[in-house]
Amino acid sequence: MCCQLAHTLSSRGYGVGVLDVDICGPSVARMLGVGGRTVHKSGSGWMPVYANPNLSVMSISFLLGDDDAAGEYYMMMVFTSWWTCSND
Repeated sequence: MCCQLAHTLSSRGYGVGVLDVDICGPSVARMLGVGGRTVHKSGSGWMPVYANPNLSVMSISFLLGDDDAAGEYYMMMVFTSWWTCSND
């Protein structure tokens, strides 16, 4: 739904940005046709990838490297004993 709405609005001239932080399986970049691209770091932070002139995309998939990394990262989050990290 998000990708379709973003694509439709951007094709009508609206400036749209999509942020995909789904560590379980980031797929927004692939659905918007920018999978496999990389973000560029500038002095002000990371620059998003543009699917078209009006549609910018920032996805955790750009930072993870490959498609399997998301699942591995998710499993690390699930199996981390978070209660041992507290100072209580």
